Amino acid sequence: MPSSNDDAGMGALEVRDDGRYVLRFERFLAHSPERVWRALTEADQLRQWFPCDIEGERELGAKIRFAFRGNAPRAEDMPEILTKDPEDLDGTFTAFDPPRLLAYTWGEEDLRWELEPTEGGCRLVFTHGFTKHSGIPHPAGPRKKAARTAAGWDVCLDTLEALLNDDDTPPANLWPQLYGHYATKFDQPQ
Repeated sequence: MPSSNDDAGMGALEVRDDGRYVLRFERFLAHSPERVWRALTEADQLRQWFPCDIEGERELGAKIRFAFRGNAPRAEDMPEILTKDPEDLDGTFTAFDPPRLLAYTWGEEDLRWELEPTEGGCRLVFTHGFTKHSGIPHPAGPRKKAARTAAGWDVCLDTLEALLNDDDTPPANLWPQLYGHYATKFDQPQ
């Protein structure tokens, strides 16, 4: 677990004047943008790290469906952080510029993936925007929802990196520790 002043690669939260919450992650990956793009868009690779299946064409303006798999968390198992079970969501590709930019709506929320070539690989910037009432609210409010969501994306991004590195060993599930870290970090207004 990183210390509070060693948050490299961890998510940051921005609360905008319009009431939107935006999580931002930045990772440097030792892979070309083309290789990372395939992991972001191809169904067989997404299934290994993304929380749900993405059904539909991969093109700008295409309507898509996010289908949660049977291993999704359930509210009855986590009532302190989930008010309801995840439900399949509809979305639309709002940007599709291989291998540089991918963005789509995820229900009422927005996900955006930017890839920039660097020496030895690429920089991935991922943002997840939501409002106080979108998605699955957290019983303790939107900052705790941001912490829950950031911890989940952190685990997903670690798993994505392991996939890219051809590492068959799944990363340790640090979700509970990450949630605690983010809950503390995000409770303090910036």
